[in-house]
Amino acid sequence: MELIFFYPSNPAIIFGQHPQNGGIDAVPALLEEFERRGVTVRRIDPTPMSEQERFHEYSRACTPAVCKRYEVKRMFGTNRQSALFFGLQVPALIVKQPGDPYGDTYPHRERPNSIVTIYDFLSKALANFASERRAQG
Repeated sequence: MELIFFYPSNPAIIFGQHPQNGGIDAVPALLEEFERRGVTVRRIDPTPMSEQERFHEYSRACTPAVCKRYEVKRMFGTNRQSALFFGLQVPALIVKQPGDPYGDTYPHRERPNSIVTIYDFLSKALANFASERRAQG
C-alpha cells in the first residue's frame, strides 16, 4: 500500500467545521503509525503549487471516483470550480493498493449521501491491520 497525503504547510487554512475534514487533526499521527508498520507515506504540500498543478493532481485523484462510482468533485470544490479546495482547505489522501489499478481517494461521498473522511479510512485500515496480525500470529 502507498498513501499520498496532500496537506498544507499552514494547517490554519483547513476548513475546520466541514464534514469532509472530520477528524483531520488526528490524521498526521495515524499516518505515522502506518509508516511504523512499513507503509509508504508521501506527504505533499500543495501550497507552492500553481492552480494548474493542483488541478492536475486533483484530476488524477478523480480516476477512482469515476471507476468506483463515488463523488469527490464537491468534496474539493464547487459545481463551478472543481479542485478549488484540493489539498489546501480540504486535505486529500490517495490510496494505492497492490492489485487495484484505480486506488481510492479520500474524502469522498458514497451513495446515498455519506461522507467517508480520511480519518474514517485510516482508522478502519489500522483496525484491519491489527485484526490481520492477530489472525496470523
